[in-house]
Amino acid sequence: MTSLRSRGCGTIYSHTEIIRAPTPAFRALVPYTIALVDLDEGVRVMAHAEPGLAIGERVEVEFFVHEAFHLPRFKRA
Repeated sequence: MTSLRSRGCGTIYSHTEIIRAPTPAFRALVPYTIALVDLDEGVRVMAHAEPGLAIGERVEVEFFVHEAFHLPRFKRA
């Protein structure tokens, strides 16, 4: 298995708004945005995103803590 480091910058490929929590732990976050992001290093990832992002928009990753989870979230670059 190969590791890849990323600067955490990329472009929005797609996004959707989640209105139904997948588990009780995420109920407090609803509604929230999930995005597919093409990182500059050539990898596509799925993560939380700030609302209102557009396809093709440049973003960078930040992290937030929810319950015991450390989750990535993309914001405008």
